[in-house]
Amino acid sequence: MELRKVTVESILENAHNALKKVNSSDYAAVENICACIVKLKYRCEDRGYRAIIGRDELFDFIDDIIRRVKSREYVIVVTVSRNTSVDKLKELRRLCDNAVDSIVNLNESLNGAVTIEAARIKQGFEKEYAIDFAATLL
Repeated sequence: MELRKVTVESILENAHNALKKVNSSDYAAVENICACIVKLKYRCEDRGYRAIIGRDELFDFIDDIIRRVKSREYVIVVTVSRNTSVDKLKELRRLCDNAVDSIVNLNESLNGAVTIEAARIKQGFEKEYAIDFAATLL
């Protein structure tokens, strides 16, 4: 596993790539990705983490990552290769379900690895409802 600190701008690049790949008529997917992008841009700390985990190593680390995400509020962008197995996707679904917001992005050039990027929600912005979020933006 490779772990490094990254800027939220680099995480946003992958989020924007996911938005480009989704069918524009899939309103639920577009809305989910846009909500994630807005949170990354306005509600997250300036830096986050990127973990690049080999497909075979994912099960070794996923529980610890999920525990960390549960203990603090994170926005998650996961990038997988197109041939990722159903078992791995199920584990990643658990991760995404425990994040504040999440995107799963496909990358054709990723050779069997899974990339998990996480940015922590700033203090004072945790556990707010959508209406509070909309009011803050307006």
